[in-house]
Amino acid sequence: MEELPIHIGYISWKGRRAENQDSFYCDALQGHIQVALAVADGMGGEQGGDVASQIAIQTFRQQIENLPSLPLKKWRKTLHQIYQNANQQILQHARTNPLLDGMGTTLVSALVVENHLIAANVGDSRLYHIHGNQVKQISKDHNMLEEIMSKKNFSIQKIQNKKDYYASTLLRSLGEKEKIQVDFFPPQGNGYELQPGDIYLLCSDGLVGNALEPFLSAQEIAKICANSSSAQKTCHRLAQTAYQNGSDDNITAVLLKVGKRRRKFTGSFLSPPTEPIKM
Repeated sequence: MEELPIHIGYISWKGRRAENQDSFYCDALQGHIQVALAVADGMGGEQGGDVASQIAIQTFRQQIENLPSLPLKKWRKTLHQIYQNANQQILQHARTNPLLDGMGTTLVSALVVENHLIAANVGDSRLYHIHGNQVKQISKDHNMLEEIMSKKNFSIQKIQNKKDYYASTLLRSLGEKEKIQVDFFPPQGNGYELQPGDIYLLCSDGLVGNALEPFLSAQEIAKICANSSSAQKTCHRLAQTAYQNGSDDNITAVLLKVGKRRRKFTGSFLSPPTEPIKM
């Protein structure tokens, strides 16, 4: 099977925060996995957030790079085990160091195998699919705000004074408990078949905000993706716009763009390398 051309862009930036607790990974592998992508947004204050996100990304990377060839339908089970292993690594580090107690992280990831994309998520980092002027959030935010907004009697007025608390309170994260529930996209089948013009964006909430206070609208995301000359420039413009729109968090984005000509992408990127944003 001939591989579709895949172009990768990435950025991870501390933004208005004193330090960057986000971590990311994107790699074009030479075996059965064409591309592997992941974004983690750590939490736990100054002591633990960056440690938790780094552990999650390093565990994901090491296990993905050492996997045997698997049929498409078995990747969900494999990803599930990788997430459980990353979760256990975080818990073990927290147990051995009291300063890291309570640390945790989100983790959203995607694999491209046989020109199909399969993704997994825990937390409120996000996965988007963009094609033309259509922008769809594929993942679901695992936070209290999303839970409240899904109820029939939801009213913005009722939560106005606590919306920041609800948005920042995660209902699922790595490092929270012994076993974690993982969402998969799509839930069944071989994955999303890649098409020329497809863009998949993995990002921390510092790029997009939340449902009530977004830093980027769907229209802004679509316009930037359409008007940027490369995947790398797209990530930088997304981050710049989010910052200008008031993002007060770390900003991390990894973007996969499917080209029209068939050419194999090569390259490897692992956080923290990134270029600073010039405002």
